[in-house]
Amino acid sequence: MSQQFKQTLNTSQVQTLKITPQLQQAIKLLQMSRLELETTVRKEMEENPALEEAIEPSTEDLKEGELRDTKESDIEAHDDPRKADQDEFDWEKYVESASATDQTVTKYHKDEARNYENVISSTQTLSDHLTWQVGLSGFNDDEVHIVGKLIEYVEDDGYIKTPLDKISIEENIALKDLEENLPLLHEFDPPGVGARNLEECLLIQAKHLEEDTKDTVELIQNHLNDLEKRDYETIDKSMNLSVGYIKELSKIVFDMNPKPGFAFSSSSDVHYVAPDVFVTKVNGEYIITLNDEGVPRLKISNFYRKAIRTGSLAKEEAKNYIK
Repeated sequence: MSQQFKQTLNTSQVQTLKITPQLQQAIKLLQMSRLELETTVRKEMEENPALEEAIEPSTEDLKEGELRDTKESDIEAHDDPRKADQDEFDWEKYVESASATDQTVTKYHKDEARNYENVISSTQTLSDHLTWQVGLSGFNDDEVHIVGKLIEYVEDDGYIKTPLDKISIEENIALKDLEENLPLLHEFDPPGVGARNLEECLLIQAKHLEEDTKDTVELIQNHLNDLEKRDYETIDKSMNLSVGYIKELSKIVFDMNPKPGFAFSSSSDVHYVAPDVFVTKVNGEYIITLNDEGVPRLKISNFYRKAIRTGSLAKEEAKNYIK
């Protein structure tokens, strides 16, 4: 019994993508932020002698350079017939394209994309702000000294949490003098500064209000807990006022600042993040530009560029080294 073996030949088309080293590097660079890119470029400059930082040339330098490069290219093309003998990687084209990239000029000034109004030149602390007000207050020497010492105990949130009797011992100042001068500090900006607890902080701010504060003061002094729970009916029974009026008073209290010092606290400083791109409206169109501030502009070293063009180094050696 014979067996038949049948062979068939099938063809199929398969498409594959070969990731070259250049593509891998491009993908890696595109994922970097501006700061990471700057660090990477500077590290590469240190490790790769074939790379140099390109200094922005003037217009005259650009014209002279173009003229000189043109003359050199004509001479080299005439004298060096080996130019035509190139492998699959065109090194001269690569060098020239890199050189041309160095001379790219943005079509509008980058300064237009910067908003320098957002730059903070200096930060004033709460202590600085209070000390400055002491100098404008017209206090006598004793008041300046005592209020100045109290300012040293004002914490970032604007409160004095150290008991006055302890301050009296530490600073060798009579407790009576501290108590008499503390209201002077309470008149300073921001309203509520120098308070020893939340109730005192809100009462200080209530005194700065222009309207009649009698009911507001009573609400703060006697009903802070009810106010926190928004128990208006309990407050109504105690103060014998309408619920609607009590809600209006509550809005005033809720608008007060329970942490007046935080406006000057270092923890509330605005930290600006360097953007990766700028979006600017120019002549009705939105232009997107990379933020390359601080990122070095790279070019191939003139030495290696000349070596490739003139063939002063062994051809394969030069190409392999630059690769």
